[in-house]
Amino acid sequence: ATRLRVSHAFHSPLMEPVLAEFTEQARRVVYRRPVVAAVSTMTGAPLAGEEWTSPEYWAEQIVRPVRFHDALTAAGAARWLEVGPDPVLTGLADGPAAAVLREGRSEPYTLLTALAELYVRGTAVDWAALFDGTGAHRVDLPTYPFQHHRYWLADHARPVARTGDESADGGFWELVDRGDAASLAGELGVENGAPLDAVLPVLSDWRRRRREESVLAGWRYRVGWRPVRVPGTGSLSGSWLLAAGDGTDDAETARAAEALRAAGAEVTIVTGPSDGGAARPAGVLSLLTDPADVLRLLQAWPETRVWCVTRGVVAVSADEAPAHPEQAAVWGLGRAVALEQPDRWGGLIDLPAVPEPRSWQRLAAVLAADGADEDQLAIRPTGVHAARLVRDGDGRSQRSWSPAGTVLVTGATGALGGHIARWLAARGAERLVLLSRRGADAPGASGLAAELAASGAEVSFVACDVTDREALASVVAAYAPTAVVHAAGVLDDGLAADLTPERLARVLAVKADAAQHLHELTADQPLDAFVLFSSVTGVLGNAGQAAYAAANARLDALAQHRRGLGLPATSVAWGPWDGAGMAADETVAEHFRRQGVRPLDPARAVAALQRALDEDVTCTTVADVDWARFAAASAYTRRPLLRGLPEATPAVRTVAEPVAAGGGALAARLHGRPAAEQDRLLLDLVLDQVAAVLGHATATAVDPARAFKDLGFDSLTGVALRHRLAAATGLRLSATLVFDHPTPTALAAHLRGELLGSTADEPERDGAAFTPVGAGEDPVVIVGMGCRFPGGVDSPEELWEL
Repeated sequence: ATRLRVSHAFHSPLMEPVLAEFTEQARRVVYRRPVVAAVSTMTGAPLAGEEWTSPEYWAEQIVRPVRFHDALTAAGAARWLEVGPDPVLTGLADGPAAAVLREGRSEPYTLLTALAELYVRGTAVDWAALFDGTGAHRVDLPTYPFQHHRYWLADHARPVARTGDESADGGFWELVDRGDAASLAGELGVENGAPLDAVLPVLSDWRRRRREESVLAGWRYRVGWRPVRVPGTGSLSGSWLLAAGDGTDDAETARAAEALRAAGAEVTIVTGPSDGGAARPAGVLSLLTDPADVLRLLQAWPETRVWCVTRGVVAVSADEAPAHPEQAAVWGLGRAVALEQPDRWGGLIDLPAVPEPRSWQRLAAVLAADGADEDQLAIRPTGVHAARLVRDGDGRSQRSWSPAGTVLVTGATGALGGHIARWLAARGAERLVLLSRRGADAPGASGLAAELAASGAEVSFVACDVTDREALASVVAAYAPTAVVHAAGVLDDGLAADLTPERLARVLAVKADAAQHLHELTADQPLDAFVLFSSVTGVLGNAGQAAYAAANARLDALAQHRRGLGLPATSVAWGPWDGAGMAADETVAEHFRRQGVRPLDPARAVAALQRALDEDVTCTTVADVDWARFAAASAYTRRPLLRGLPEATPAVRTVAEPVAAGGGALAARLHGRPAAEQDRLLLDLVLDQVAAVLGHATATAVDPARAFKDLGFDSLTGVALRHRLAAATGLRLSATLVFDHPTPTALAAHLRGELLGSTADEPERDGAAFTPVGAGEDPVVIVGMGCRFPGGVDSPEELWEL
């Protein structure tokens, strides 16, 4: 039983006091006999005509229980279509079900989607009637496959998948078809009866704005939650490690251990990250809430499947808010690790802030079912829910937000901060307080100050370390801002296996800890906006950016937490901005391009921010993604999060199935063939995967003798290649694969040795074979690859002195 959150007791005798008045109202309705068979959910039996047309029957629905299961059984149908304001019943149907309406989505889109779902499940559809009058007609399919290759980037104004009206101009042409001149004039903002030469410029501007709105809507996404079924018959086996920390309640740890043991596991409890010295367990369940502790745990057990549990981090429903937003950093960290190490990652599970005993039982069932093919789950009293990325471009403006008074902007003197400051000044901000580490001494600050002053805004540059709470408190007290925009952040990229807690803490401090300071310091002030610049990495994850993903996931959770407190908050998880932020780092920008994530035009990004504030949204993701390319680049790992996007389904369906451990299937294919043919097959495999990672149309674009570094590989693309080859061969391969075997030919030779157990000769350079060199014999040793200097230094000179 689930306690309903309503103010009245529908379908129970407690509704008796309103029955007479409701019956009187029901008698005012005209009833007619149905033309299709109907089944009563009050009796569970087919309806007779006199029942359907009786006011008393409908009034009695209020006090009688709902016999939904009996009604479904009596109907005896194989497919179900729900007609109602939101799909609350289709999940209860035993069989294929579709709903014609969904909250937050346009009716034409959801109706046609439901029609398509029923069609592919065997329902006859009169397509000719659907397309009648549209000009659509049948065409012959080509008898050979087209092989067009396009090398130019698509224009930003290309048509995008729409979730609102199927055309940006749909409403306009509907008014034209109706011949409603007055309404059409109101839509365009001109006087009724205005001459054509006056209407045409307005119409052109209206169409341009509609197209722009359509593009921006195509960039918007959000994370939603859908219920999933987890089999309750599974069991755990072997030894499981249960990692708890200082922030973990002992009673909760005991309940988790009890649930795992009841499911069949042998449980060993460790406090904090283990040193990894014990025998390898069957699985690791982490209750650790500090992302640094989770990082140490992942590094201590590199060969073991790890699941991370948080409490009160995600908002599954609209009336829920994260109780512990600081734990969201674990989710960001996990989303990145899932892409870097998919073969050992389990998933993320969020429990209620105060878990019930049933929650721990469901947790054990999830682990026994290996996540039921999901890796981001929330367990609530209502059941188990899975995360889905869905489109978020159908919102309606609640206001026209403009800054009033003083706006405090962090990270204000960078390229991204400059765009924000200009936008705020153009929107009428009276005073801008621009914070950065160097303040007015930052490069370009004087030019920005002159530009902003020309707009009439009073500008104050303040040198402040946003990680210093006392310094930040002094600024807030001195300027009393009426709005806050937190855009400060730093990158410290690298694989999670090499990330140190100190590097992780530095990224969290600038992005997440500073946001927490701003939240606490302004909680009692009447702000009209609290804007957090988050990142798509915190939502989708990104190999090599675990620290940045962790920090940004905390921002999104903080925004939802503030809303739960009745405070303003808008967190935008941005894709890369062209020439600013993440995209200013060419390595990161190139990595995004290969994944199909295009840099955002700054002017359009600012327009998207304005729209998010006008709609008063809490969390939204803004990114320009080529999902087909993104799917291909992500084919080495499962990504259930993307199953809510039809255009991204290849990312789910094309995951390479691993072959037997040790590459049995591939090894069997190679055995018995001449050595030259073995080499050719393995080299073809390597070249195909290299081409896929680098985004080439065919493997012929890859020179097998050229070094991976010269082909364009870095640590991030190296990890992607390693995952693809591991999935194709079934081998356990090193994350430094492309650096240990520097050309496709050398890598193919290495794979041959691993698969066939033979020693393949390494390729020669200038007639001499490569020979390993001991560290003591080589005066220069490469200790790592990343976007930073080691040792915490900031320049080559400091590195040389060190």
